[in-house]
Amino acid sequence: SWIRAAETECGLESAIWYSDIAQVPNLQWAQWRINLTGNQVHTPTIYEVNLTWFYEDLPVPLVTYVDDDFDENTPGWEYDHFDNIQDGVNAVNTSGTVNIYSGTYYENVVINRSMTLIGKDEYSTIVDGSLNGSVLSISNSVVSITGLTVQNSGSTITNAGIFVATAELILSSLIIHNNYHGILLLDTKNSEIYLNTISDNSYSGIALEINSNNNWIAGNTISNNYIGIYLNNTFDNEISQYNEDSNEKWNEIENNNYGIYSLENSKNNNIYHNNMQENDQNALDLGSNTWDDGQRGNYWDDYSGEDANGDGIGDTPYPIPGGSNQDNYPVMAPNGYDLIPPEIYLTKPEDSFLYINIGDIIIIEFPLHLIIINTFIIGKIDIEVEAFDNLSGINKVEFYIDNNLKSTVKTEPYTWIWDEKVVLSPYTIKVTAYDDAGNQDSDMRVVWKMG
Repeated sequence: SWIRAAETECGLESAIWYSDIAQVPNLQWAQWRINLTGNQVHTPTIYEVNLTWFYEDLPVPLVTYVDDDFDENTPGWEYDHFDNIQDGVNAVNTSGTVNIYSGTYYENVVINRSMTLIGKDEYSTIVDGSLNGSVLSISNSVVSITGLTVQNSGSTITNAGIFVATAELILSSLIIHNNYHGILLLDTKNSEIYLNTISDNSYSGIALEINSNNNWIAGNTISNNYIGIYLNNTFDNEISQYNEDSNEKWNEIENNNYGIYSLENSKNNNIYHNNMQENDQNALDLGSNTWDDGQRGNYWDDYSGEDANGDGIGDTPYPIPGGSNQDNYPVMAPNGYDLIPPEIYLTKPEDSFLYINIGDIIIIEFPLHLIIINTFIIGKIDIEVEAFDNLSGINKVEFYIDNNLKSTVKTEPYTWIWDEKVVLSPYTIKVTAYDDAGNQDSDMRVVWKMG
């Protein structure tokens, strides 16, 4: 039952409802609401002069609100406004929404009905398990969670930031760190885990165990765990990229002891479009899984093969340790595409040098650092360049004088002879390198030249 009180009868409409009669202010007009669903009968024994009765079923809220600053003075207190997440979860209607405002909530939340949890944002809305049990435990329901940090679970084998059993869920835009498992799925199917940051968990970032099948893991950053993704008796999962418009975001699996670890009882999992970098061991597959989509596979920072035709795909497969599986189409650059420009350095002429070449007979190269800072060139000179690209390789180097293209060189050494007759004037030498992925970078130098 609920009661509110006011100085006047019309003031009742804006008065606060209380579930505890001891909290009701001593005012003349009062209203009671009795939830008849539970067959609750109340005999008023308080001091009101005028008492108005409302017999009605109090509706279960479709939306509840949680803020650690809410208290008994908050409108809707203990009906749809709460100071802890568990009370908001308990009060909301099935398939309703729990909105969680910024704050740190020290609790272990249990969810066994379908609902959506939305945090204000994943940086300021923190659920902390105080190193005890699982922080969020979900079972027998369909649940969506976004916009939270989930941290500090207990340290036993079944403890996790998010523990899920026999459920279906969507987890996105979460920070999950400092747990035993980041996310532990048991007998959980048809779920989506994407665009999360999962790091610094003692055992696994994500563990799929015991018939957790047909799940999708995409676009996450999974780092600094013992195992990035752990597969145990699980089938037909997809570990790949998240697509947003025309952009692909691959899983970044990095700085773990094992990037992906599959036991022998895990089969038919499709693992492609992942960046495997700086792990002690990028992968171990004792099962039977697929590591490419028939066109592209994963990026492996320890792949030693070549890409002779420059198509971005390695010419030889990447063998997966642990069995006979292999990535048949390892890509040569993270995210499958080389987005890193080449390195290029204009090595000659140098700054503050005097270069003289008269008929290839009198040749002088002399540093002028202690005299003047400009470079002077008399006669012709060899323009020399060093260019590097460890991913796609150098396609060509272009030589410009005052933005006018003078020469294109496609093989080493990258050199062009500037032998034009010019009057004494400052000139800008620019050299531009292109790699086979179309990236480019330039270096330039201003010199004085005559002859």
